[in-house]
Amino acid sequence: MEFDLAAYVSRNNRLVLHELQQTLEPRLASDDVSLDFHEERVMRALGFALAGAYTVLGVDLEDTELTPKDRMILELTLALHDVGKRADLNVPHPEAGYELLRDHQADLCSAIDRHVVNSKIVPSPTEDDHLQLILWLVRHHDVLEGLWTGERRAVHLDRISDELCRDCEVCKDRKDRKRCADCQNKVAKALELLLIVTLCDSIGHAPKDVTQATVDFWHKIIAMDNRGQFGDLSHRITQWTTDEKQGRPAGSPAQQAAADELGRKMNQAARDVFASHIGHIVHGFGLFKALDVRWKIRLFNMIGDCYAHHFENEEVALTFAMRYDPEDPGAARVLTAYESAIQSGRLRIVAHCERKEIRVARP
Repeated sequence: MEFDLAAYVSRNNRLVLHELQQTLEPRLASDDVSLDFHEERVMRALGFALAGAYTVLGVDLEDTELTPKDRMILELTLALHDVGKRADLNVPHPEAGYELLRDHQADLCSAIDRHVVNSKIVPSPTEDDHLQLILWLVRHHDVLEGLWTGERRAVHLDRISDELCRDCEVCKDRKDRKRCADCQNKVAKALELLLIVTLCDSIGHAPKDVTQATVDFWHKIIAMDNRGQFGDLSHRITQWTTDEKQGRPAGSPAQQAAADELGRKMNQAARDVFASHIGHIVHGFGLFKALDVRWKIRLFNMIGDCYAHHFENEEVALTFAMRYDPEDPGAARVLTAYESAIQSGRLRIVAHCERKEIRVARP
């Protein structure tokens, strides 16, 4: 039975998607922008969330002040958030989706104006940068998840928030670089919507993985005034030594022992780079969790030594070209290949200074 989008997205928003499909078709790798199974679950999650069904996870949306426009923004964002997966672009799918929508934002805005906007209820999204907020949410819809897994640093949230204030003349003129009241309110609303987008997206992927601890963490990060003081390294070590399948649930004696050993045996270069300089780790979370602590120690120390020789104080991205996915049938083979390369010292780490990226790959 075909999924009924109308049950989760208004008929007007459905027409927007249809028009967008016609516009984007030449740049999409697949034939359409219809929802896949994940997106079906995401839109169901949004429907339940807006009805207050996820209060058990600490997100009581019945008490959240969501205007009709906020709800429209959430619907459109979640309907479009993975469009980049279908794009034939050599960038992560959130960035690919953002680029597609940015390049065709006039068409998107026109479609929204024709089908969604009712001047008595919802003003035009071209006013007050609401269309830009949709693009921003699509571009960064995976950021909070990356903060939880330790694949991003907390200060990244400040950097992406600055994008929302880039054109504010008041903020540009302030010597203390603090945001004006209007921008503070804009950022607070954007982060509130980002939390809802992240919650629905995560539930769409793996409902069982969305725990109270996860949501509490997201609330904590969003509410922080000074994210630069957040203990990224200790959080990352905890995340990467937690594995319930191996009897190391978070906070257990086994997990704490593994975290202590990893923290104790990382050399200073590795501690410095993971604490302050590696801002984004791509395809590393599953691998780090799967590797035994002794392999993690050797790998992290190799990365720290490489960074010390090729960079000074730049923030870099760490990309694992050979992706490890524990759900993939070939996961055991990939893990064995990494262990073999680490043990032999033949793990090739190539530093790209221009792109500020260290690419880690087996030779």
